[in-house]
Amino acid sequence: MSAAVTWGPLAGVGQIIGLEIKIRPLDYDHKLSCPPEIGVEPWWASTIVEMPISRSVNSTIHFTCKGELMKASLAVNQTIRIKSGNITCDNSSGSPSWANMTHLPCQLTCPANYNLSANGSFCYNFTQVESQNGILGASLICKKDNASLGLISSMADTSLAKLNTEYYTAHIVVNGTIRPPLPNNNSEQVLNNEQCITLIGSEGGDLAEWDFSSCYGRNSLKAFCTLPAYCPEGFTSYRGLCYIVVNNYSPLDSFPDALVSCHSEGAGLAYPESRDTLKFLVGLIKTSGIINGTYSTKDEVNVLIGLNDIDENWSLHGIYNPDEYIINAAGKSDKKKHYRYLSGPLADSKNMTLKHSLLFAEADIHGANS
Repeated sequence: MSAAVTWGPLAGVGQIIGLEIKIRPLDYDHKLSCPPEIGVEPWWASTIVEMPISRSVNSTIHFTCKGELMKASLAVNQTIRIKSGNITCDNSSGSPSWANMTHLPCQLTCPANYNLSANGSFCYNFTQVESQNGILGASLICKKDNASLGLISSMADTSLAKLNTEYYTAHIVVNGTIRPPLPNNNSEQVLNNEQCITLIGSEGGDLAEWDFSSCYGRNSLKAFCTLPAYCPEGFTSYRGLCYIVVNNYSPLDSFPDALVSCHSEGAGLAYPESRDTLKFLVGLIKTSGIINGTYSTKDEVNVLIGLNDIDENWSLHGIYNPDEYIINAAGKSDKKKHYRYLSGPLADSKNMTLKHSLLFAEADIHGANS
């Protein structure tokens, strides 16, 4: 028995009092119109198609690929990928057909050095650059490609890991549980004190091993990077890193307190290196619930970030490279006031500024290493 056909609401249309449906034989349709060029299957969700009611000669379809890295390929040269375009119904061959035919729906297109995952949902790369600062350095290696440390959803995706080479991944231990679960759905309680889950490559990939490692005490591991960037639940992705604003209902007394809070989530304090990132953080504060939540009645909010010149420069042991705008916005440090925090009026977060030192903060921004 076939499923019932239902019609969704029509935008801009008032009450419908009648409906007229016209049909014609399929062979007659083929003589007058181009074939349908849109599907209803789930894999068409990546493609927005604007199609006129008529598919007659000279009718035009406009399509747009939705989502990062989603593109369509041209039939005449499948190495050419496009984000959007038009397809016109042409009759020059004697029967209606779509000219400049494009392969739809849009497909995930991996950049150079990245490989398509076994399930086709992301691109991955086992990097060959060694991290010099634990999982933080590994995440910054991925960030150069706007990628993130990735979760491994299938052991089939480990076959390209180099033999006996260890890689940081997005899998970590939070409150004794592996998150996200490993490919075998292993989310059991972990008694090991180490917080990061690493992958060690083996011949053939299927025999790759998992290991527990320090997130911050090892400098020779490499990175498993994925595109589009992966973020844990509740975090927001921006240029390969993941961020979340965390309300502190008991104000923090120091930056070490904030670091402990972040490390418990496998993250660190956010460290903006450019004006764009700082602008993103300010916007995140505005939309995070602080303004409309517990602190909506306060005049201003103080938000901890990791920016500091404790080593007499702003690179944090050479890990970061803040641009001139950030350095100028941070200003010159007074004695014992090397750290910065964002502070400003709740009603106008655009006017938030970087301030010296900190006595307390209502919130801090975690920058996850995924």
